[in-house]
Amino acid sequence: MSERKIIASIVPPSSTGHTTAWPTADSYDEDFLFRLVTYPSGGHAYLGIIEDVSIYGTSMSCQKELKIRNLLSLGANGKPVPVRNAPNVNSQVRFASDTDLNTFFPGQKFPTRGYLGFLRETLYPLPFDLNNLCFANTAILAGIKHGKSHLAALLASQLHLTRKKVLVIDPTGEWPRLMAGTAERLQKNAKLDLSVSSHVVEKPEGELVHMSVDEPTSYPEWWKQMWAAFSRNDLTVLDVSFAGASAKAETKLRARCSIVYHIQQTLMRVALGTFRKTGESYGCPTCIVLEECHQFVPPRALADLYQKQLSLLLSMSTKEYRKYGSGHVFIDQSLGAISEDLQIQTFLLGATTTPADLRFLESQLGTEVALAAQRTAGGTETPSWVAYGAATPMTGIPWEIVTFKPGELAMLSKWNS
Repeated sequence: MSERKIIASIVPPSSTGHTTAWPTADSYDEDFLFRLVTYPSGGHAYLGIIEDVSIYGTSMSCQKELKIRNLLSLGANGKPVPVRNAPNVNSQVRFASDTDLNTFFPGQKFPTRGYLGFLRETLYPLPFDLNNLCFANTAILAGIKHGKSHLAALLASQLHLTRKKVLVIDPTGEWPRLMAGTAERLQKNAKLDLSVSSHVVEKPEGELVHMSVDEPTSYPEWWKQMWAAFSRNDLTVLDVSFAGASAKAETKLRARCSIVYHIQQTLMRVALGTFRKTGESYGCPTCIVLEECHQFVPPRALADLYQKQLSLLLSMSTKEYRKYGSGHVFIDQSLGAISEDLQIQTFLLGATTTPADLRFLESQLGTEVALAAQRTAGGTETPSWVAYGAATPMTGIPWEIVTFKPGELAMLSKWNS
């Protein structure tokens, strides 16, 4: 481990689970919360995360106290293992460097790991398990103008580059331009080529019945073109904004739900049929990205008949079809705005915008995660996020990341090697 400024020393009590530390005088005013730290002890190097910061005493004499969760330790062989011994009292604590982090969580090349941004206050690109981001289902949640769609486009691009079939359902009409810009930035900065195909449903269609993958001539033309692009493994965007249609808003909503219902039914049939033929798990790797997903899978109390049918189908898919290769990315402003019946195991969270949203997030994912999400910053320059769940290096802790800027995408070029 490299030598850096000592920021704290461990004091009693110290256990295998948690360690207490007092900051040094010259680091007393540092931003400690949720920062990763290292501390050598008894021939081992430890990695921990600062979960809480407390102050004791009076205004005349006070002491700041750090509560550190012990995450991993390195033994003589240099490999990370679970913590089995409490760190020694008086061990010196430092912020984890990029080198430290790469030792505990070695970066792996495409297609095993994906990268969306740097861990906060470092130049360490936090690795994500792309299979878990897809098949364990991911939610991208934040208030308006935080940067949800841009993060989702980067995620969808990496899933596509790992040869997963990706279909974006876009009720906003923004994704064709968004994906074109993402493809241009990836090619310019990382020399990675996306094959993007965008399709528009011009007007709300009636109920689409008896759909299958056989493509009979009765299918709408947009379906044929969309399915052909999706089948040849283009990153496919389906614009269902109906921007030029004069239909009522509720008519458009029902049409969107009907379209997604039949797409999802078709994909589930294909996935199950492929599994029956081959017996291979994840034999038909697909990912459906649902923008503004409250339109499709709202809470049951708010859902009408069309949404209930689709919510039931997506709930079934997220719970039972993972093993066949069916994955989803759900994008919205609030966790409380989407159905609780969906099985979502990875969350990319930005700051929520209302107290009710914050309370719901806290009730579902815990105070620690909700507080970390409130510290994030939105916008187009350097939006930050909290990553939490199955696709992160360790589940159960919030990881604060800052989304890559366009020039920083160059690090992804190593995927070509």
